[in-house]
Amino acid sequence: MRYVLLIALTLSVSTGWAGQDPVTIKTDRYTLALMEPTRTSVNPLQTVVTAAFATNIITIGEAVDEVLDGTGYRVRRNADQTHRGIYLDSILLNQPLPAAHRELGPLPLIEILQVIAGSSWTVKGSDLSRTVTFSLNDAAAPLGSLLDLLVDEVDDLAYTMRAPTEYVSTQGLAAEHYEPNATTSRRNEAGSQNETRQMGAEMVSDANLKHSLPLREVAGAISPESGSIAAEPVSAQAGGTEVEITLLEGESLVSAIMKLQSGFSIDNVVYSVRDKSLDINRLTISDDIDVSEEWVHRQSIELNELLTGFVVAAGDENTLIITDNRSLLPTNTVVFDVKPGSVQSNAKRLLAELGWQMPFKDGWQAQDYPITSSFPIAISREDPRQAFSELLSEYPIQARLNPSTETVNFVRRNPNQ
Repeated sequence: MRYVLLIALTLSVSTGWAGQDPVTIKTDRYTLALMEPTRTSVNPLQTVVTAAFATNIITIGEAVDEVLDGTGYRVRRNADQTHRGIYLDSILLNQPLPAAHRELGPLPLIEILQVIAGSSWTVKGSDLSRTVTFSLNDAAAPLGSLLDLLVDEVDDLAYTMRAPTEYVSTQGLAAEHYEPNATTSRRNEAGSQNETRQMGAEMVSDANLKHSLPLREVAGAISPESGSIAAEPVSAQAGGTEVEITLLEGESLVSAIMKLQSGFSIDNVVYSVRDKSLDINRLTISDDIDVSEEWVHRQSIELNELLTGFVVAAGDENTLIITDNRSLLPTNTVVFDVKPGSVQSNAKRLLAELGWQMPFKDGWQAQDYPITSSFPIAISREDPRQAFSELLSEYPIQARLNPSTETVNFVRRNPNQ
């Protein structure tokens, strides 16, 4: 009771002396603490942050999701700006993240979002709904055929969202209507497309089917003789291999990745490239490539003379691997999730994953380094040397493997190596 009374007296004295100043409380002999919320606690969007995006963040939409993660805010699709049933902010969110934006700050969080969006868009936050909206500025708004072209380019990509038909009007959607984030919405849309495919032909017109089925299944989905939905899509390539997606010669690697993500329901992308000079934003596809979903799970795609790509499945998730390591194949590659902690703790997890051990004595003779965020890496289950090289590539640590005992010693790496 005495402690509570002393605090009350301190508050009373501080308030009386300060007049209109904020209330303070004496926490020790020489320290006064200001008793008012900080600016950032009142408005989380004003929190000063530094953003550094990993190479698996490909699009502006993914970068926005990363920035908002943990803030309590989410993207609200702009109900007042639609064209042909598609939210116009889909044009922005599907664009590749510029290399110049991969490291930003320190800046207020809302300012980082504005830098990512660019001068053609205005970012607004709502304290009421805890959402962020991207609005296309009137001066930058495209008209006529240019707007049609921009909408066509993003149609059916990962961050494209269609306005529900019951809300579409000449003024856009009802102001109070909004959808969950783009990723969730796309999964729901995919689910509804699967239901549509199960309907009889008498319930689905040809025009509606083209809009409800994924692009890769439109060709041959309707049998010309009976008008019924075909059991299997028509093969479009010699040898009976079904062509699902075509990657075009000269197309940017980022665009190709976005195609594969949206077409094959890919959840994650791992850019496992040893040559750090290969900028993902500057690479292109070297030749036309026809890709089927079955093929990309079984063998690598030759994206260009430097890189290959393939998909590995773990549980319910599909991960696209982009790599310059030709020894990594769909049959021997797994995704290892590096978790927050330290290099040593993740090395021990990787040892357990591969069935190897670290000697109890002198097993770790290197400095340990903190890891503050999680990220995936692609490793070969058949090549422990490659696996540890991938984990330790950013640190001055070397793994010395003894295949006869299946043990690994970790030592400080020579800077000249």
